[in-house]
Amino acid sequence: MQRSMAYSLIFGVITLISYVYVHSIYLIISHHLNTDMILAYVSGWMLNLNTPPYTFNDAYLALHSGSTKTIPNLSPPFSLMISALIARYMSYKNFFMGFNIFSIFINIMALSMLYLHFFSEKKLNLGMILLFISANFLYMPSIISVICGETSLLLNSLVIFSYLSLKKNRDIQAGFFLALAINIKLFFVVFFLLFFATKKYRALISFGLFSVIIGIVPLFFYDINIYKNFYIVLHHIEWYGMNWNSSLYGFFARLFGDRNQHASSIWHMPILGKQLYNIISIMYVCIIFYFAKKNNHLNQLFAFTLSSMLLLSPLGWNYYFPLLITAMMITIKHAKMHRYYISIMCLLFLSIMISGYPLALNRNPHISTQDILLKSNLFFFALILFTTANSLPLLFSPQQNYSGILSRQQSIKIWVLSLFPSFIGIISIILAIYTHKEFVASSIATVEDTYLLPTKRIS
Repeated sequence: MQRSMAYSLIFGVITLISYVYVHSIYLIISHHLNTDMILAYVSGWMLNLNTPPYTFNDAYLALHSGSTKTIPNLSPPFSLMISALIARYMSYKNFFMGFNIFSIFINIMALSMLYLHFFSEKKLNLGMILLFISANFLYMPSIISVICGETSLLLNSLVIFSYLSLKKNRDIQAGFFLALAINIKLFFVVFFLLFFATKKYRALISFGLFSVIIGIVPLFFYDINIYKNFYIVLHHIEWYGMNWNSSLYGFFARLFGDRNQHASSIWHMPILGKQLYNIISIMYVCIIFYFAKKNNHLNQLFAFTLSSMLLLSPLGWNYYFPLLITAMMITIKHAKMHRYYISIMCLLFLSIMISGYPLALNRNPHISTQDILLKSNLFFFALILFTTANSLPLLFSPQQNYSGILSRQQSIKIWVLSLFPSFIGIISIILAIYTHKEFVASSIATVEDTYLLPTKRIS
């Protein structure tokens, strides 16, 4: 009876999540709503026309998104080449739908493999696998990644594949998966440091060679200007201070301002913020080598590097949080042997709960100091908590026969509770769908503070 009720509950959750994802994608396609993926598609389209692809002039952008503002595309040349190939044979609507279906499918496969890896010694439980996958898709940053046309689910799959390859001593294969990832988003460069510090030289060489080989493929089809344009556009980013940027650089941009003054800040000292960021980045390099020398625990160092990657990347947006599931599973497993197990679990719980808060993307250049310090930095605080939880097993030695471990039922209750803000966000999206609004989900705090989802029209 209890098992039947459990499966019914899981089926209900899966149905709810499926409805949100399918209906969201359908509305974006049918109502021509703009997404971040339009930047990649238009860039590929412009590249096919032998037009500079990394910045859009008024005519091109107005044609595809109704906007006349110049917005740079930050996709590396290899990703841009793939976009150009797709734009040649496929419409944007089909591209958006096909990419999301592929990302969701491959992420389900990767999450299943991750669950089986960590619970392989126990009897196969289909219900728990479905619950694990459902929890990941119920997580608000995962939903936003799909709705906004981001690559987080695809990147998460590559992270999982690389970790599982390392566990099987397939270092060359792990390097290949991370090389694909770094040619989608550059912040995976921190894994060079991890492999060097832990003396995983085969993985290091594989990662480096495949990164270069994949990275220079566009050179055979286009000239070197595509790389020059990409380098230039990286120095013209204006949105570091947005509240969805959970990185350390974003925190300093909101505190001390950035050179383009695109977001509010408490003080206008951008040079100080940049120098502090550089100092902390150097300290991070020292910390990695210290942890590697202290215990050389590759698993936990992998988890720490993964969360630090988003923290140190200048653009560690909140919709990249789904990448941290591997780090969370590693930390939970290793924390069971530590006296600070309860503290680690609490830090992870708070991080998941805060990062699932349905907070609007702040585009208002005039907000109060209180909002800058608290609400605008919620996702940054969540990432700090997560990184701290990953560092504790590295700082303290494990203890045998520790009896403070939570039971399975207690753990399930805690993680379900941590997803409560994400569940509120899903309910808000469903209510928005039923009231025929264009993806406007109410915030927990106030109805006026709306979750920013794409509302611009594509002609």
